[in-house]
Amino acid sequence: MPKKLQLAVLALATISFQTANAATVEVLPAKQTLQPTLQPTLPAIPVAQNRSPSNTYEKLPDFPEKLKVPAGNALILKTPAKGVQIYVCQPTANDSSKLEWTLKAPEATLLNETGAVIGKHYGGPTWEHQDGSKVVGEVKERVDSPDASAIPLLLLSAKSNQGNGLFSKVTYLQRVNTKGGKAPNTGCDSSKTNSTIRVDYTADYYYYSAQ
Repeated sequence: MPKKLQLAVLALATISFQTANAATVEVLPAKQTLQPTLQPTLPAIPVAQNRSPSNTYEKLPDFPEKLKVPAGNALILKTPAKGVQIYVCQPTANDSSKLEWTLKAPEATLLNETGAVIGKHYGGPTWEHQDGSKVVGEVKERVDSPDASAIPLLLLSAKSNQGNGLFSKVTYLQRVNTKGGKAPNTGCDSSKTNSTIRVDYTADYYYYSAQ
């Protein structure tokens, strides 16, 4: 093949190769900023807000009619309690020749709904909050517990209050859901005069203040 023809063929082949490769090259922009893929927005989960004490327990149990708190009072706290009822063997109020187990005082811890101790209950009867406030109660009504071995259910009014904390505002209390704590029917005789026994009990206390 003549030399000039060889050079022409070679030039044609080079142009064809460049054209073919140019068709496959994708020109990219100098720089691109990648945008994040947006996901559908889910409804926000409401965060529990602190409510006023009177709204802490919106639905009360179905208490016996005699134990219901007068209108104008709102629930501010409920405390489960665990402890003992302390009894002393002594003559009855109506007949000094007879002896019986007579309530001396309760002794219990007051708990919150998670089981943490937030106060105590003792003679008076007195309820003392961990903030230092106290309320002394006076029994207004009592109803036998459905459990024959348990102490009665009570409605009490505040006889006195102390301090500036939560219990300083209490006007009424209820003792409900009692288990145990009842004095035995036997064991108190002349040989046991002035001796004491401690009977385990649990109960729930509800506290109210004026609206």
